Amino acid sequence: MVVQWTAWGFYLATSARLTFQAKLFEGTNVVEFHYCDLAPGTTGTRATGDSATVGIENLLGTRGYQASFETAGSIMNQSAIRLTPQ
Repeated sequence: MVVQWTAWGFYLATSARLTFQAKLFEGTNVVEFHYCDLAPGTTGTRATGDSATVGIENLLGTRGYQASFETAGSIMNQSAIRLTPQ
């Protein structure tokens, strides 16, 4: 299953436009985040992850995996992050 956000914008930063996807692989628990087009507008490094947390967490919030936390440059155009829970 693929869920896509197209031309998504930040709150109070209407010049930014981001297109990204979450791919869910049924039966495997694998999740991929695909960053298709990150047009930051006037948001500086915000569109590349400096105010974002990327990761997954279980339903109870007791177990998770964090790929990045508020790190500029942690996501880029045409990049992907694959998360494989244990």
